[in-house]
Amino acid sequence: MSNGLIITAKKIQVLLKRGCTPEDIMQKYGCTEEEFKKHLERLYSSGDGSRAKEIYKALEANRKKPRGHGSAKTAKFIDSTPVVDESSESTTIEESVKEPVEAPAINGHESDKFKVILELRKEEEDLSNEIIQFESDHKKLSSEHRECIGELRELQVRIEKIKNDLGDCQLKFDEVTARADEIAGQMNEVARLRNQKKMILEKVRQDIAEKSTVIICVYKDGCIEAPENPELTLEDEGFQTIKAEIAEREECLDLRMRDIVTLSRLVKICEKIEHVNLLCDNPVMEQAFWAIRR
Repeated sequence: MSNGLIITAKKIQVLLKRGCTPEDIMQKYGCTEEEFKKHLERLYSSGDGSRAKEIYKALEANRKKPRGHGSAKTAKFIDSTPVVDESSESTTIEESVKEPVEAPAINGHESDKFKVILELRKEEEDLSNEIIQFESDHKKLSSEHRECIGELRELQVRIEKIKNDLGDCQLKFDEVTARADEIAGQMNEVARLRNQKKMILEKVRQDIAEKSTVIICVYKDGCIEAPENPELTLEDEGFQTIKAEIAEREECLDLRMRDIVTLSRLVKICEKIEHVNLLCDNPVMEQAFWAIRR
């Protein structure tokens, strides 16, 4: 940001809870709208970038909420807002502002599997933020290391040219060498921690994909069900609108009209399911489904 402060995800969360708008935050931290949006994109760089847009929309929604007695009170609130220590907040952005992702309806109490997914997503965000910080630290140390190496070269030339000042230059040379070695060790440690976090993050993402997978069974009579997820409502509303388009696809030319109808329903049902394991009695229909799914 333009004033050198770093707005973290948890700081933004607190400002959001307090009813701040994008303009309030840009005024407090002295940045433009474009700089603020780019900063959000860097904070939520994992995934397809939709999280940054969701956060910005949530901040914009605060414009419609009551702001007290006029703009003077708003300005006073912004100026007095303290910088938030990340260690004092345990609630994640996703718990407070993330709009519900469209998903199949769940009957009854939320299943344990979905609770585990939410916990994993929280861990994913925390790990992503930690890795971003490690990358920043490594870049800073790398710059310092390059400066030390350049200084070493200059000092080495001076040692050769000024023999009478060799003692002082040699002492300085040794000090800088020790500092360069110390920074190199710090760089190696930061790189090790970064790689370790990357491995954990990859494992978490694999667990999310595995636990989010829904098995969909399609039978010859056109029946579609999710046997391991009976609480899911398989919603196929609107499949008629895509039936004609699917029927004209090259992959569907060998399918009967009743199979086209079943395939259209299947495509609509799976639109809201991120990870699908399809078990289909009709191999031609199964191939057509994956061709459309891509």
